[in-house]
Amino acid sequence: TTGVAKRLGTWYAFLFKRHTHPLFEPLRVAAANRIVVSLDGALNARTRNVTAIATATKSWYSVVESVEALGVSRDRVNEGIDLGLIDARVHDESAGYRQRFLHHDEIDRLLNSQLEHISDGSARKVLHVTEAIYRLMDEAGWVERASRDSVAPVVTGLVRHIPLLQLILRLKKAAQDAAGVAAGKTMALRDLHLRRTTDRGRLVELYRSILSGELAPIGDDGAPGLGGLLFSVEQVDARIASRLVSKGLTLQQISVLTSAHYDAVAAWVKSGLLPAAQLVGEHGSPWVVELKDFVGFLLKYTPLASLAGPTGSSSRGLVAKLQTLGVSVIAPAGSRGALVKVSDLIDSLPCQGKS
Repeated sequence: TTGVAKRLGTWYAFLFKRHTHPLFEPLRVAAANRIVVSLDGALNARTRNVTAIATATKSWYSVVESVEALGVSRDRVNEGIDLGLIDARVHDESAGYRQRFLHHDEIDRLLNSQLEHISDGSARKVLHVTEAIYRLMDEAGWVERASRDSVAPVVTGLVRHIPLLQLILRLKKAAQDAAGVAAGKTMALRDLHLRRTTDRGRLVELYRSILSGELAPIGDDGAPGLGGLLFSVEQVDARIASRLVSKGLTLQQISVLTSAHYDAVAAWVKSGLLPAAQLVGEHGSPWVVELKDFVGFLLKYTPLASLAGPTGSSSRGLVAKLQTLGVSVIAPAGSRGALVKVSDLIDSLPCQGKS
């Protein structure tokens, strides 16, 4: 067998083991530093007289040492070397036994690759969006991925991290530049999901238009990532509403139209006040309301949430006022989803004489 000491030669044994006079100490330190920097081999117990006096930074690392620096398994490092994705020197120290060594520059390159490539879970956390919205973003081309055969198998995922950060900065800046521009009602990106429409294809196209800059954010609510980007409700609905009427209005759309919370609209459906049906063949089997049924609902009931803003009050405050007039309030979801019959409101109006 041939060990490191044998590879270094007889001068090594002479300088470090036999002739240990103190006058040779500067020469030994210089030689030890050169060995540490240049030797592509394992410095172990047999070379402890080198490691003990060396002051230079080590240049070559064994697979075991590289695994510790990279935080991955030995199999993944060896796989990368076998595939030619990790540069290493291989020495046959003895029959049937190979030792592999990575230069510190190569380890630094691999560490940078780990920072530049992340998993889908990490990418979703960077964007600060739900898994459902992340899938829409991914389908719309927001997420760039490296090919498996171009990246060493020491990374946790293939999503390109830097383009993702650049995208966040670009959209945040666009929102900041447009802040303060009057644009009517707004909605956050975190609400651009399949509650908004039953047409997944149009929703994906909506995300593509945001990515291209065709549909620009007009504000930001300050949340981290992209979930808080604000868009014009009118512009959003104009892009996704063309096929909605034939299928019906989603509960989210009715929530926007009536200024009522989504849970309140769901309670109207559950209590039978608002007729709705589930689209079993669609993603998530969403509830939809036919346009004629929604019109009929509004002719019969008035959501207090839609009256609160114009009257400068709140739903809870309107309930108290109506009770003083003897008008009963229907509240299947509490004060949040309170309704009043249009006929009861009319009956409560004072009449100036009766014929």
